[in-house]
Amino acid sequence: MRFQSVFIVSMLFLLLAGSAQTGSAEHFARESHSMTGSMHTIQHQLIMPHLIARHQKDLQLSAEQERLIKEQIQKTQKTIASLEWDISENVSELEELLAQSPVNEEEALNAFNALLELENSIKRIRFRAMLRINNTLNQEQRQILNTLSHER
Repeated sequence: MRFQSVFIVSMLFLLLAGSAQTGSAEHFARESHSMTGSMHTIQHQLIMPHLIARHQKDLQLSAEQERLIKEQIQKTQKTIASLEWDISENVSELEELLAQSPVNEEEALNAFNALLELENSIKRIRFRAMLRINNTLNQEQRQILNTLSHER
C-alpha cells in the first residue's frame, strides 16, 4: 500500500510540476500547446511573449512597451513561484493522506481539489499576463507578429 501511495503521489506531482513551472516567456509557449479544442482557437488570438522577445527589433518596441512587458513577465514569475511553493506543500499533505490505510477519500479528494485549484490559478495568471502583454502592442506590431507566427 505504501508503494502504491508513493507511486500515485509521484505521478500526480509530475503532472502538476509539468504544468506549474516558472512563468518564463518560453514556458508561456509550451503551456499554450497543452490547450485543446476551443482553447486551441483562443491560442491563435494571443501572441506568445517569447515571439515578442525574439522579434523585438523588428517590432521597434518603445522603451515603455519593453518596460511593461518585462514588468508583467517578472510579476507573473514571482506570483507563480509563490503558488509553486503552495503546490509543494499541498503535495506533501496529500502524500501523508495517501500513506494512511485506509485512505480517507473525502480528505484526499479535498487535498487533490486544492492542488487542481492552484494549477488553475497559475493558468489564469499566465492567461492574464498574455492578455496584458498583447495589449501593450499596437495594431501594426500585432500584424507583424501574426505574420511571423503563421510563417512557422
